[in-house]
Amino acid sequence: MPKERIYTTKDIIDTYIETQRKHIHDDFTNYYTNLLVALQKAFNITLYSRPQNPPPAEKSGISKLFASTIDSLIAIRTPWSNFLETSVIVMQLEKAGEVGTQVDRISGLIDDMSEQNKKLHEEMLKVLFDYLYRPSKTTVTSQDLYAQGFDDATEPDKNDYWDYY
Repeated sequence: MPKERIYTTKDIIDTYIETQRKHIHDDFTNYYTNLLVALQKAFNITLYSRPQNPPPAEKSGISKLFASTIDSLIAIRTPWSNFLETSVIVMQLEKAGEVGTQVDRISGLIDDMSEQNKKLHEEMLKVLFDYLYRPSKTTVTSQDLYAQGFDDATEPDKNDYWDYY
């Protein structure tokens, strides 16, 4: 039996976002895709998608905005986003004196703004999700997912995939 976890509708949104990201290994894509299916079933909702499950006409524009907001959230990044290791850059910036100080200050501001941007996207997604789907349940558990055949304890650990970076 998996360790008990409580899922909310925010977890459906977060999991859907993970299914839209490019992952370093198919294990992650498969896990999040299967988790999303299990969460939808447990919450008794089906996310809109074209052509399989289009939204009703009166919600089609809002559904497009929901999808666009996810794309926008995934695109948020900073100049440091692509680096796994920054020690050489940091050392060079420290040696650069005032330039390094300015870059450090500006990078901090970019990080802060990026985090605020992400939070606002997440807030908007929650409002749109609740309007589009009006879920009747507010929470489900690991046991609910396990009862329908999904073990959430099988989530891959990114630390096991360093060779793929």
